[in-house]
Amino acid sequence: MTVCIAGPSTLSNTIFCVTDMMLSMSDSSMSGDSLAAKMAFFGPNWTVMMAGDLSPYLEIRERVKEALPKKLSGGALTRYIFAETLKEAFIAERKRRQEAEILSPFDLDFSNYRDEGPKLGPEMYSRILFELREFDLGLSLLVAGFDDNMTCVFKVEGRGIAHNYGCPWAIGSGDQAAIGYLFATQTNIFCDADEMLYRVCCAKFSAETSLGVGKETKTVMMRKGKEQEVLSEGDIKAIREDWKKTRQLELPDRKKKIAADIIQAKISQSQTST
Repeated sequence: MTVCIAGPSTLSNTIFCVTDMMLSMSDSSMSGDSLAAKMAFFGPNWTVMMAGDLSPYLEIRERVKEALPKKLSGGALTRYIFAETLKEAFIAERKRRQEAEILSPFDLDFSNYRDEGPKLGPEMYSRILFELREFDLGLSLLVAGFDDNMTCVFKVEGRGIAHNYGCPWAIGSGDQAAIGYLFATQTNIFCDADEMLYRVCCAKFSAETSLGVGKETKTVMMRKGKEQEVLSEGDIKAIREDWKKTRQLELPDRKKKIAADIIQAKISQSQTST
């Protein structure tokens, strides 16, 4: 119940991360008042945004924070290392919840369910296997950052596999509206920073018509090797005001007349033929 958007500009070595402030915990939506839960910063070069259930996200975030120092050993955080660490965290958290929610009610765990499960009967055992296979954390992550001199955007969800995108992307309940705007305006990595900021903000505004997308907007500007800078709703107010003027939600009479003439012509054609 949210929207998260990442817009990389390779020309300016800048990435803009935009999100609303809606969070969800299982089936309940709530509004947050800070970026602490919605975004996580891993050094100056990487930002993670979340959509979906907050509970597994917090667990995964802590697993990643604990695992990364051991993997890096003083080296730089690359896209490959980050994606692999997130995958491992997803798998571990998914397994922990599968065991607690599906197996433990039958006094089973992953060490014995293959031997003891069939004793529950073929129907019940098949149901358990199905639920284990279909179990989903209900969480998507959008990761943006810099790998050497390249801007990177990738999504992690389901079983933790990273899906890489060479273009601006979005996740959450408002993703289709946001992606639709970005594609319609041909927003791509070759846009300069000025255009990218304008476009990703407008993509977020477009997504506000979707279920569960909050009106408040937070934007983070990332520049390689520099600390992330947060832009508030007030900082981007001028973009919102300009967008309201140009999206033209209301049709003037002269534009309505174009459609009216088409309808009337069709009706007249039908009446003549009968």
